[in-house]
Amino acid sequence: PPTLAPLPTNTPIATLGYSAVGPTGVPGIGSTPVPPADIEIFRLIDQVESDRLMYHVNTLQNFQTRHVNSDQISTTQGIGAARSYIADQFESYLQSSGGNIYTFDMEFEVTFDEITTKQKNVVAVIQGTEPGAGTIVIGAHYDSIGQPFESGTAFAPGANDNGTGVAAILEVARIMSQKQYRASIMFVLFSAEEVGRQGSKAFASWLRDNNID
Repeated sequence: PPTLAPLPTNTPIATLGYSAVGPTGVPGIGSTPVPPADIEIFRLIDQVESDRLMYHVNTLQNFQTRHVNSDQISTTQGIGAARSYIADQFESYLQSSGGNIYTFDMEFEVTFDEITTKQKNVVAVIQGTEPGAGTIVIGAHYDSIGQPFESGTAFAPGANDNGTGVAAILEVARIMSQKQYRASIMFVLFSAEEVGRQGSKAFASWLRDNNID
């Protein structure tokens, strides 16, 4: 489990900027400088790549289903393939950020339709620089469900439920992993949300057990 202790402050700063940002105003009234925090947000947004977002959604829906009772081993279909894809993305951010972000799986047990499986929330963390600044959790669920609800093989591409949410989390994590922040930031992709929100419930219990604020 993460300690959420501060990291050294020698992480390279992202070089992409937002040169168009400047003072704003209405003719005849005067100008108002843009707050530094807003400028930083513009710089982050400027790095979003829509092609990456679409690629993530297409990849996830092409696994056919991400039902909790679907294939856990295949690399081409089922929830196991989705989990591996997400973990690989987080791992690539670890490499590109020089270790500024790290990732781990949080395993928990789920029983649905009398089938018990081991599910995993996939987590990535940017450790905060200021002790006691708390932790911000940003999450989405990567499992999907079709009809009949109990079927682990029914077609359930889940592009909008919640492949788009997963894609957004992955892109936010990629961009934000290049810098450090006062608070710790935890990106969580939940499993088993479609079957009673069991993934986020397990994660909330894990936060409580580890005394994470």
